[in-house]
Amino acid sequence: MHLRRRFPHECIYRMDEMLEFARECGPNLGLLLDSWHWHLAGATVADILRAGKDGIVHVHISDVPAGLPPEKILDSERLMPGEGAVDWAGFFGALRKIGYRDAVSPEVFGRGLKTMRPEDGARLGLSYSLDVMRSAGLG
Repeated sequence: MHLRRRFPHECIYRMDEMLEFARECGPNLGLLLDSWHWHLAGATVADILRAGKDGIVHVHISDVPAGLPPEKILDSERLMPGEGAVDWAGFFGALRKIGYRDAVSPEVFGRGLKTMRPEDGARLGLSYSLDVMRSAGLG
């Protein structure tokens, strides 16, 4: 098992291993699929397809700065969906293929969101999220 140890808390870094761990724990555990972690861990569309609808219980989306190696990108550098390097057509195409129709939540840090009124930040996140979903062929 590949554990990420450069931070205070170890975590399983690979999607295939996390899915295996969740399945070993039983039917009441699934994955929160996060596009930021999915991209930086080098996960693929095939990983989403292997997880299937029953393996993914929630989805977070944010984008990754383009042109930087994963080890140089900080957790606080989450961009609005569509502003970076995530393969949205592949990501949402795989979710559509497995029949995922549940919640998708933007999870963006920075961008001056702390200085915005909460409703303005929510509208901005919704707008960017809908744009990438539409560009990926979802409605």
